[in-house]
Amino acid sequence: MFSCCGLFEGMSVLGIFGLILVIWAIIDIVKQERFTDLEKLIWVLIVIFFNIIGVIVYYFVGRTKAIDLEKIENSLNGQYCPYCGKRIDKSFTYCPHCGGMIKK
Repeated sequence: MFSCCGLFEGMSVLGIFGLILVIWAIIDIVKQERFTDLEKLIWVLIVIFFNIIGVIVYYFVGRTKAIDLEKIENSLNGQYCPYCGKRIDKSFTYCPHCGGMIKK
């Protein structure tokens, strides 16, 4: 009738994959430098409460926002490292963040 192994019968490959996606999304959200702390908290709550749907929404809406802001910032004033995308001084020959060589 009831066994300890029966508890794990409902855990499918899809469920494990969904858990991995949620963990990935939370790590990605926390690492985003473009988000404020409040935005990070909101995205983490969305991902936790809505699981795979929250991950999909974050991937297409939240992550795109962070990437677009970085592209816009790179195209505006200042110089940015072509390897890591971080702002650097125009006098640098090598990026102080990643060590990549800057073309002059």
